[in-house]
Amino acid sequence: MKTIISITIIFIASLFISSCSVIGGIFNAGMSVGIFLTVFFLAIILFIVLRFSKRKE
Repeated sequence: MKTIISITIIFIASLFISSCSVIGGIFNAGMSVGIFLTVFFLAIILFIVLRFSKRKE
């Protein structure tokens, strides 16, 4: 039940933040920092998805 609540909170939070404004803010900080943060967040999301998918088996 906790995982469903956590996923719901993350999903709702992502709906309130416009992806264009987030990406724009990241790349205003600098191209290298923006690339690093983008890769970092994608890795975290991938890690979370893989971790939850293994628990279902």
